Amino acid sequence: MKKIFSFLTIALVAICAFSFASCSSDDDDEKFSTSDVVGTWVTTSVQTSDGIWVDLTNPLYASQRAYANFKSDGTYIGWGSLGNGTGTWKLKGNTLTTYVDGEVYIIYKNITLNGNDMCGTMSQGSTSMNFKAKRQ
Repeated sequence: MKKIFSFLTIALVAICAFSFASCSSDDDDEKFSTSDVVGTWVTTSVQTSDGIWVDLTNPLYASQRAYANFKSDGTYIGWGSLGNGTGTWKLKGNTLTTYVDGEVYIIYKNITLNGNDMCGTMSQGSTSMNFKAKRQ
């Protein structure tokens, strides 16, 4: 289940990567409310380790898209080609932390929100990648 959530989270990060929002000058002190995050998000792109952005809206990669519905009660549901699952989430400043079975699962740092576009950096353990997502 955790492996499925990992892939789902990476896909969510990818959603944020292809948004039109710019992530080049993130403000670590910028704060959002939970209502800014609530909704269903789909990954649109991710940045590979060699710096290349992969456009998940391209039909060649569309099957790799993943979705997450962040609910106002602090729970979330994820689904898509990489699996299905549930967990909880918390937002502090511009960092969103997800939990599975009460343990930290994925941390989204330096989140930038611009309407229905989100981008930032997703981290799990020592692995991280930049992402873009769009609210459905």
